[in-house]
Amino acid sequence: MLEVKVSTVDYYNGMISLEGYSDQSLSEDTTICVKRRAIEHTVEYLDTRYFKSKVNEKKFIFEIKIDQLINTEHLEEGQVWYFYLNNGGHSYRLQIDHQFNAAYHLFSDHPLFKAKPYKAGDGGLGLLIQMVNLQASLEAMGFQDGVLTPEFLLHSIDLGEEFFEELTCQLVFKKKKGTNESI
Repeated sequence: MLEVKVSTVDYYNGMISLEGYSDQSLSEDTTICVKRRAIEHTVEYLDTRYFKSKVNEKKFIFEIKIDQLINTEHLEEGQVWYFYLNNGGHSYRLQIDHQFNAAYHLFSDHPLFKAKPYKAGDGGLGLLIQMVNLQASLEAMGFQDGVLTPEFLLHSIDLGEEFFEELTCQLVFKKKKGTNESI
């Protein structure tokens, strides 16, 4: 069985770059694959994506923009994607034997989500998806001529001021279950 290790993970400016090696020669058609794990922590993989990698005998190099790496249409809090190397018709989980620190990357087309690579508990390389830290507080509220005018202050340690300039919010009122009162 082929053993595949990642020796370097570079994560900068929205790019992820992996360098690694195997204990056997790799074929020229070797690909890197990411598989989305089911959030319920099962072994079912709901989405799989394949990408070309550069190979030189036992070494491989892979680089891609994070926004292109995974399917961003259905992002969820706590979503995990695992990295695999496909070689000779077999798939091998990329292992990493050292810890590393990586900052979160905000997705350009879904800025309420962020991602970062990490070392999973089993030593495999994964990509963790999280929602950004967004806090809202009611600053003031007025009611005149039947019109409610709330003013909210939004704050995030993950998002810059430019994000809030184009933000549209919606206030939703729901009826309490079991009563005739609205909240």
